Amino acid sequence: MKKILSCSISGSIVLLVLALSTCVFCRTNITFTTGSQTTPGGSTISPTHTTTITKADWPTYNPPPRVDSAIDAHHNTNLIYHGGPVIDNIANVYLIFWIDPQYQEPTPQYIYLLTRFFQDVGSSPLYANMLQYTDAQGRAPTGVHLSGIKTDRTTPFPDAFRTSIGSDWGAYLHKEIIKVATSNGWDYHTAHNLFFLFPIVSNGCGAHGYLGDRSDEQNLQHGSPIADVYYPYANGQEQCVDAPQSPNHDHISDIAMGIASHELMEAVSDPYLIGWSDQNGNEMADKCPLPPATIDLQIAGNVTWHGNLYLIQEEWDNQRQGCVLEGP
Repeated sequence: MKKILSCSISGSIVLLVLALSTCVFCRTNITFTTGSQTTPGGSTISPTHTTTITKADWPTYNPPPRVDSAIDAHHNTNLIYHGGPVIDNIANVYLIFWIDPQYQEPTPQYIYLLTRFFQDVGSSPLYANMLQYTDAQGRAPTGVHLSGIKTDRTTPFPDAFRTSIGSDWGAYLHKEIIKVATSNGWDYHTAHNLFFLFPIVSNGCGAHGYLGDRSDEQNLQHGSPIADVYYPYANGQEQCVDAPQSPNHDHISDIAMGIASHELMEAVSDPYLIGWSDQNGNEMADKCPLPPATIDLQIAGNVTWHGNLYLIQEEWDNQRQGCVLEGP
């Protein structure tokens, strides 16, 4: 979801299996050559290398892809390319966990499981769905590299985090990202670096945008793409997703990984909010749910990547004109 809007990925769904048709991406080996890219602010990305995706290397996925007729009836138009950048080739992802010990602590497995998710997702069948969402030069997203992790326990939350639940906290979140990136020597100006901030506080579900889209960020125009994933627990209740299953025996972490997946796919396909979205402004994850019928009750999850279980919402597939858990 764009900017400060929160996402919700829940619902009871009637599902149909889609008969797959032949498409241009349904090949064993797919090769992309990426070159220089320019952000809306004029920053140039250095040329990158040729990447070959081999379908045999993708992890085994269970159950098979599905398309949800009920949701698709309300979002039955494909995504449209609006001419802006995508994060082509490899997205360099940086994770920042912002914890105020005076507020609350995350679950013991929270940081570990979110880190594992980003290590697995870039070579998953779900991420292969990104291959069809290219930029104007035909360059496609092909993977994720976990480039840095930082836990910040020294910066207290601003008072607004305690008193203004539901308000726009974007300026505080952007300031935290820039502070941590600067202290660690991370480049927050390039379009291939994607910063994920996980403040351990609840204020909606998640959002994405880019550094420099706010007037209080002096001397920064169209910096790196960013995403925020709030802590999905408040007032003794889990937030954002109604999912009684927990494949990793940690409901909060499983919900957060689902939100992170939602924001990752949208941030990569629409990093500067002029990439891929439908005629109503919905991005690829906004159009799709977390359908209960995709969940394997034996494992309490719906995908297995590198032997690890996840509970992940579907994403929109233009080729199949529906919501799927596996690429074209």
